[in-house]
Amino acid sequence: MNIPSPRYLPLFVFAGLVFVSLGAVRAVAQEPGAAPAQADGVDDAKLVNARLIPVRLPITTQSAQQVRDSLEAALQTSRSATSPDAREIVILEFDTRNSKTGQGSDFHACLALAELLTDSRANRIRTIAYIPAPQGLAPGTDQLNSKPISHLKGHAVLVALACNELAMHNDSAIGEAGIDEQVINKTRLVAYEEIALKRRVLPPPLVLSLIDPNLAITRAETTDGFVFVDRNELERLREKGMVSFETISDEGTSPLLTSQQLEDYRLIRNRVTSRRQLANRLRIDASSLEVDPSGGKEWRAIQLHVRDYLDRRAVNWLLRSLHQRVESANLVLVRLDTSNGDAYECIRLAEYLAQLDPSKVRTVAYVPEKAGGPTALVALACDHLLMAKTARIGGDKNQNLKPQAVQDLLRAVKSFANKTEHDWSVLAAFVDPSVQLQRMRNTKTGAVELFSAESLNEMEDRADWTVVGPVPIGDSGMSGDEALQYDIAKMLISDVDQLKAFYQLREEPVALSPTVADQWIEWFARTLASPWVAAWLLFGAMFLLSTEMSSPGIGVPGFLGTLCIVLFFWSQYFDGNAGWLEILLFVTGMAFIAIELLVLPGFGIFGIGGLIMVILSIVLATQTFVIPKSASELNQLPRSLGMVLAALGGCVAAIVVLRKYFPNTPFLRRLMLDPEQDGDSNEERQKKELIVAWDYLLGQSGVAVTPLVPSGKARFSGELVDVISRGKFVDKGESVEVIEAVGNRVVVVSKEQAED
Repeated sequence: MNIPSPRYLPLFVFAGLVFVSLGAVRAVAQEPGAAPAQADGVDDAKLVNARLIPVRLPITTQSAQQVRDSLEAALQTSRSATSPDAREIVILEFDTRNSKTGQGSDFHACLALAELLTDSRANRIRTIAYIPAPQGLAPGTDQLNSKPISHLKGHAVLVALACNELAMHNDSAIGEAGIDEQVINKTRLVAYEEIALKRRVLPPPLVLSLIDPNLAITRAETTDGFVFVDRNELERLREKGMVSFETISDEGTSPLLTSQQLEDYRLIRNRVTSRRQLANRLRIDASSLEVDPSGGKEWRAIQLHVRDYLDRRAVNWLLRSLHQRVESANLVLVRLDTSNGDAYECIRLAEYLAQLDPSKVRTVAYVPEKAGGPTALVALACDHLLMAKTARIGGDKNQNLKPQAVQDLLRAVKSFANKTEHDWSVLAAFVDPSVQLQRMRNTKTGAVELFSAESLNEMEDRADWTVVGPVPIGDSGMSGDEALQYDIAKMLISDVDQLKAFYQLREEPVALSPTVADQWIEWFARTLASPWVAAWLLFGAMFLLSTEMSSPGIGVPGFLGTLCIVLFFWSQYFDGNAGWLEILLFVTGMAFIAIELLVLPGFGIFGIGGLIMVILSIVLATQTFVIPKSASELNQLPRSLGMVLAALGGCVAAIVVLRKYFPNTPFLRRLMLDPEQDGDSNEERQKKELIVAWDYLLGQSGVAVTPLVPSGKARFSGELVDVISRGKFVDKGESVEVIEAVGNRVVVVSKEQAED
């Protein structure tokens, strides 16, 4: 062994001191919020690029071709990497929006994709199959914690298994690959086995159980570790003295493996809560995983300019306008020039913007001056937030809301944030002073995120996060500089021209503004929905409909009453109060009342139930809540009850007018029984009472004065009588015969039926 000369010893000591000093300087120079240059053995500098490819479900020939084109583009631009971890990362995100699971995917299209992913050329890239958070109405529910589960089923599973790795949201599952097959043939089994052997994302026996429900699989613990085996292999291991085993699936059932199970089995290492967290785990920039809705072509932009108070009517118009034009655009610009808005309506607009498909349209909020209070939710719900340097977001928090209303607001924020890639605590912190944000760093990955105490407790790796410092959101909100510093804003701009330059817009965004027809319709609907006009509509509707029911066959009151009801519900629907529930409640309630009056004489369950349904429909149609929880809602409740009084007033007025004026009207008095006059003698009164007894009408013939459907009026020897037909309906003017007269009930049949 050669020992250095003592004269070189000071030189070695000096070199060592320089090396240690450089390391110390590098550590001190590291900014508090920045990630370390290297963690978990992954060097950021060696990552060539990262991109995300959406996989639409179910996978069809057309959607598979889109994925193939994107993969080919990635393969063409990729280069040979010096190490496997330095390869370009391509994430295939399976679109589970709107309860899509992959069921119904075409096997041949999925197999072609899987073969491309396992081709030798694909070794130049690192493919990761990502099953994201459950969005929309989830297809399943975790019975343990009642959380929605995002499933990946059908032959789309084959595509996921053909990737290098599998990443899953905490509330996701994969399995039941053969759900679309009545009989699993050998071709399917061979395809799944070949892909499993090439990639080994999951053990081949476990993969085969996903496609073949007749294959029972067990996780067995041996002296060499855990293995997944079928029944035959299990018996062989038992003979060798296997330690223990766990049944994964029995014969006849195909397993549906949750992300928790796969993590426990150490089959996946990336179990995350969002795409952003996945990006942090992989040490890549989260913005590189954004899908470009323009496809590298021109942006088709539309712009919403929010200037006034965001109330129900304003949000309704914005949502209608967006719904009509969003299909023809791939960029939605929302310019916020207001700090005022109803909290619940801002939530409604924010939820709509957040749930737009980011692969089809990108949403951008621009705040030139201030978006305070609940309007901050609208800005934060967009994909990108652009602010002026001196602009402010947040502040003016809802101190006037009751505690219960604040809790409802937080629940609404969590609900729509959990269905998207947005963090609920960041959204909530800008409207609720009790939510305090902290900037935290992951000690393992170096990732920096914003969390509240509650949202951090929801993280399974919460022990890996340390506090860097608080995130200041004062009473005046947060400035543009601060929002950019804490990665809340995407960019600082000073005017719209910079915005257009940032997105390379060649044409002016199409401004969504109401046309003359829209303005007229909105004015007309707003006028009809005003409390006084709505009350008169209900009064007139009930007056006219009561008149029609009292004297069926006239037609005009029924037509006008129905028109009033249509105008009332249309105006309330346009104003955002009424929906299909209220309309169905009213129609069903009126039908029950008609059955009680015309078919089942008396006032029983149909009458009482129908009346309750009508009252409930009117109350709900004039308000946006069921139970009042805030001061504004309590102020609205008397107006809703006033509408019910207006409707009841119309019924009472109809009864008074019918009794007082109809008998003296030449045309209408023929449709009513003659009232008792003050000058009638006792003999005349007895005669009328005898007519009311109706016993003597049995067997008599008469003529239907109104259509009998089945009730109506008929004339017998000059007397007008309320009757009910038996059998088929009787037209007006048709001859009838009395077959039953009991009390005040007179039953007739047509002359043809009587002769038969």
